[in-house]
Amino acid sequence: MLAEIYTDEGRSGTNLKRPGWGKLLQGAQEKRFDAVVCTYMSRLGRGDTCTVAEYLLKERDVRVEMVKEQFTDDLAGFINKQMTRFVDGVYVENVRQWTKTKMEQMAAKGFVCGGQDRFGYRKESVPESELASRGDKTPKRLVPDEEEAAIARQAYKQFAATRSLSTVRDYLNQVTLQRWNTDRVKYLLRNEVYLGILVHGEWRNEKAHEPIIESDLWHEVNDLLDTSRRVYPARVKDKYAFYLRGRLHCPYCGCIYTPYPAKSGAVCYYACLSGMKKKTQCPVMRINAAALHSAILKEIEQAARHATVMHRLIAESGGWQTASEEMQRQRGQMGKRKQFLDVQIGNLTNAIAAGGNLVSLPAKLKQREQDRALLTRELQGLERTIQQATVKRPTAEQVQAV
Repeated sequence: MLAEIYTDEGRSGTNLKRPGWGKLLQGAQEKRFDAVVCTYMSRLGRGDTCTVAEYLLKERDVRVEMVKEQFTDDLAGFINKQMTRFVDGVYVENVRQWTKTKMEQMAAKGFVCGGQDRFGYRKESVPESELASRGDKTPKRLVPDEEEAAIARQAYKQFAATRSLSTVRDYLNQVTLQRWNTDRVKYLLRNEVYLGILVHGEWRNEKAHEPIIESDLWHEVNDLLDTSRRVYPARVKDKYAFYLRGRLHCPYCGCIYTPYPAKSGAVCYYACLSGMKKKTQCPVMRINAAALHSAILKEIEQAARHATVMHRLIAESGGWQTASEEMQRQRGQMGKRKQFLDVQIGNLTNAIAAGGNLVSLPAKLKQREQDRALLTRELQGLERTIQQATVKRPTAEQVQAV
C-alpha cells in the first residue's frame, strides 16, 4: 500500500536540509510506512549524504528499496553499492568544476555570471557578432544605466563627505523605489563592479565593462570604510570609570574583557566574558581594575620620563613596516614611463604647432594622452598602496613629547 509520495524537485541531493526529506523522516518517525522506494540511490541522496539518509531511516526501522539498482547481501554487493555511491558523489564535484570553469570563462570575456543585481547597471544581450562560432548561448554584459549610475555616484560622494552610512541609506531610500539597509549600502560602496571589474573565483577581469565610479573616489570611500570605527566613550558605572573598556582581551580564549563591579561595590574588575558565561574554563576569570590602571599609569609615567624605557616599549610593540622593494621598484619604473610620455606629448604638440602631418599626429597625441592618464591613475593607486603599507617607527623623543 502506497502511504505517500515525497519529492524534492530542484533541490541538491548533497544535503539533507530539504523539505521533502524532512517530511519523509517525520513520516518514518510516526511509523506511517515500513519501506521507502526510490528509483536510484542518488534520488535519496548523493555520496555520503545517501549513507547518512539510509542510516537515519534504518534507525526508525524503515528499509530502502531501489527499483533500478539491485545489490546482493554478499561482499560483491557491498563493494558494488559503495562504488555506486562514490560515483554519485564524484558526479556532483564534476558538475561543480564544470560550472566554475564556464563562469570563469564568461567573466574573462566580460559576460555577467548571475549573482545579485548591480544597482547602476542593466544587463544587455551580447550581439551575435561577438559570440564564438561554437554557439554560445546569448550571454549578457553589464551596461551603465544613466539614471541609476548618477544616483550611485552621488551615494559615493555623500559617504566621502559625511562618512555616514545612515545618511547614504536615507538618501537611497528617498530617491529610489528599492529598500536599502546598512548592509546593502556597504555592498554598494565596496563592490569592485563599479570600477569595471568582474571577479569570479580566482579569475579577475579588470576591463569587463564601462566603470561608473572614478577609481580615486572608489578607493577614497573604501579607505574610509576600512579606517572608520565607532569609538565609544568610557561610561561611568557605580562612580567608577573603566578606562580600558573594550581594549582588553583574554590571553587564553581571546574574548573581550567586560567591566564587572563586585556586588559589594567596594572592588571593580575586568572579567573574561566567556568565562563569566561559562563558555570556557578561563584560569584568570577577572582582574582587579584599580590595580591594572595603577600598573599601566606607572609604566606610562616611567616611559615618559626615561627615553631608554620608551625606546624599549616602541621596539617591543612592533608593527613598523615599509613597502616591499618590488613595489618601490615598480613605482620608479612607472615614474620613468610617465616622464617619457610627457616628452612624447611635448614633441607631438610642437610638431602639430609647426604644421606637421595633421592626419596622424593628432591621433598619436590623443593616444599618448590616454596612456598618460591611465598610467597616472595606476601610479596614484600604487602610491596609495605604498603609503598604507608603510608604518614609520617613531623615535622615543617624539612619543615622549606627545
